[in-house]
Amino acid sequence: MATIFEHDATPTWSGFIYQGLVAVYLAVKQICELLSQPNNLDKKTIGLSYQLEIENCEDVAIVRINGNEKNYLSIHQVKNRKEKKISDYRKAVIQLMLEKGFLKKQNFGTPEAYLHTSSKIKENEYEIDKLLVDWKNTILDYYNKVDLALVTEYEEGNRKDFQQEIKENVLKEPIGLSRAKYKELLDDIKKYTEKNCKIEDIKKA
Repeated sequence: MATIFEHDATPTWSGFIYQGLVAVYLAVKQICELLSQPNNLDKKTIGLSYQLEIENCEDVAIVRINGNEKNYLSIHQVKNRKEKKISDYRKAVIQLMLEKGFLKKQNFGTPEAYLHTSSKIKENEYEIDKLLVDWKNTILDYYNKVDLALVTEYEEGNRKDFQQEIKENVLKEPIGLSRAKYKELLDDIKKYTEKNCKIEDIKKA
């Protein structure tokens, strides 16, 4: 599965331990829920049909396998940090939003997305929900600007105007993923805007 959400940062050892504890909890919780369902799945079926993914496209993910089909039931970001404001975890939450959409687009299901923090978040549910809506709208607004830049017709004589629009509306992105592939994509676009490239070549980038 192609993904731009690969983990390329070096986690701390304490982060690994906390992540492992969360993974064990999620696995046991999922098994207990499956065993208690009306269809009463047996342990062998659960073992063959469900998987716990660690450090693949997310810190932890619960996956259901049906033949050659792979369906993500839930994806989990795990953070062992001292920060207690949800805004301190903005990038992690945005990655979950984007990844959920990516998996849906790739026909891998529409998983539930969770952020697990070792420190209790101080905001209440209403405040968190409002921030999530704001972040989502910011990202959607960004994508709309990218789409508009791609469909707007520019003459080659107005290349500088187009390059300026790309610098302002595409390169000043609000996502901020700390992932090598993502940064490489942005770097490629920046190179094209700084060279004397044709508008179509910049759009392809």
